[in-house]
Amino acid sequence: MMGLFIHRLANYYAHNLTPQGQSTTSSLTSDMLVGLACAMLSLVNFYFIGHTLWAWLTVLLIWSLCLLLLMDLKTWLLPDLITLPLMWLGLIVHDLGLGSVSLHDALWGAVLGYVFPWLIKHLYFLLTDRQGMGHGDFKLLAALGAWLGWQALPVVLLIASCAGLVVGLMLMWWRKKTLKMAVPFGPFLAFAGVLILFKQGH
Repeated sequence: MMGLFIHRLANYYAHNLTPQGQSTTSSLTSDMLVGLACAMLSLVNFYFIGHTLWAWLTVLLIWSLCLLLLMDLKTWLLPDLITLPLMWLGLIVHDLGLGSVSLHDALWGAVLGYVFPWLIKHLYFLLTDRQGMGHGDFKLLAALGAWLGWQALPVVLLIASCAGLVVGLMLMWWRKKTLKMAVPFGPFLAFAGVLILFKQGH
């Protein structure tokens, strides 16, 4: 049921809240696939973490990441309406002592999650005169840092970058595009964040 809501909300956002007013279709098959994926991820989360309050809280994180993944695929946008509350919620959870890392690690996770890719983006622009990651990616990584701690950020970036490179090369081969072809980075950050969440709970 939650997966259906997530998919419909992503379609609503793509159609009504983007400047292009993109038209989207929502078939029963796609609704079922997204619903099944969300259900499976939730079950795996409980398997690794157990039936604890932290597990229920991280289910909210997983659902939010699924929504952001779909939104970025459909619109190339990661809305502040989701990424910023997600970051603050992670910090609050750890401040209350309900998380898996200390508030110190969560706070620096949020700070470094934003600052580090910001520096990379501007260095990349100076070297190539081309834009790299968007500010939505910075805020998503900051949210992941707030939930997973600063220690998880290098691994998240490594997994996301490797996955993005593989998918990008496959798409270039499939569509006969050049190396300048771009793909949204948010879905790979979300994918990496879920993997590290499961690894921490294992």
